[in-house]
Amino acid sequence: AVAKTILLAVLLAGWQTAAAITWTGAGGHDWNDPANWDEGRVPGNTDNVFVPSGTPTCVVPQATQIQVQSLSNYGVVTSDGIMYLQTSGDVENHGTMTAGLNNTMDIQAGGDFTNQGNVIAGYPKVSCDNFTNGSSGSFSASTGDLHYATVKCAGDATNAGTMEAGTDNSSSPAGWVHVECGGNFTNTGTAKG
Repeated sequence: AVAKTILLAVLLAGWQTAAAITWTGAGGHDWNDPANWDEGRVPGNTDNVFVPSGTPTCVVPQATQIQVQSLSNYGVVTSDGIMYLQTSGDVENHGTMTAGLNNTMDIQAGGDFTNQGNVIAGYPKVSCDNFTNGSSGSFSASTGDLHYATVKCAGDATNAGTMEAGTDNSSSPAGWVHVECGGNFTNTGTAKG
């Protein structure tokens, strides 16, 4: 009976449920400041993160590795450098996600990635189960020399919005958009680069 009790206690100690945590920006703009979150702590890998519209810009410090359960963004999440985001669930963007002009935004979603807003970086990269860039979505590599956007998904990829790589001053392609999926790629929007 003691061994069963200890085993149950060990199993329960390792079990954690996902919690909802919301960006408030009450303490400023820094993702890593607990005062900016409604739970008074920085989100962790078991948290479902929500960034509402109308809140102060959420700034992810250079090269911070974000690991959360899921992210739903309706506001502005930005970095002045490289941005790493890893989720075990879905990523939804209805706002704006940016990294610096010549920087990488690396999003690794354990679930689906859906964009109805703006994703802008020198080198935006997404890996996910299914990728959807909706009709109001813009997934783009910044204007400049040889910038590129990459999508890798295990399932289907759909673009109904705009996917583009940077252009130079003559509006000639100066980069590329690469989509690699295990299922189908459907493009009813604009893909250029």
